[in-house]
Amino acid sequence: METTWSAGLILEAHDTGNIYTIMAIKIQNNKKSDLFEKEFSTLTKSKNKEPISLKQYLQEYEESLNNIHQELASQTNGSFTFTRAPRSGMELKYEWE
Repeated sequence: METTWSAGLILEAHDTGNIYTIMAIKIQNNKKSDLFEKEFSTLTKSKNKEPISLKQYLQEYEESLNNIHQELASQTNGSFTFTRAPRSGMELKYEWE
């Protein structure tokens, strides 16, 4: 069985409810960069050397989002508010919930 891979660049993405949209606003090619000559494994460094569970990842992700929201709120004198959208998709509830 042969596996083929293709590569592409995602310039815009949104969730199924169109609540969140991420869009590229600028693409810049730095010809001096050797980025494309490097091995992929050297580009994906992480502070975690060992695999973590999905539950731990989600807890750490939630904590980082909360920290970002608190920082934004403090920098804008409380004028920044964040409301989390209801969970949608395949995992409406995790097995540990």
